[in-house]
Amino acid sequence: MWRYYHLTPEEIEQHGFVGLKDYLPDNSTGNRDIGNYDQDTGWMRFGSKHNDIFPIIGDMIRWKLNLPSRHKS
Repeated sequence: MWRYYHLTPEEIEQHGFVGLKDYLPDNSTGNRDIGNYDQDTGWMRFGSKHNDIFPIIGDMIRWKLNLPSRHKS
């Protein structure tokens, strides 16, 4: 889920992340580089631009827990 912005549409569907798009902010504005995934260690290292990253991580957690999206009225 953390690597959503680096996945192809096929990978998004394969991993079951299709509905996640509805929870995330519009892709045309802001920083969407939330961090880097290290294939060797399996660790996700989140970036330092926390004002852009934290809301996106929160949106992903809301999606995972089936909470309402903050982007829908």
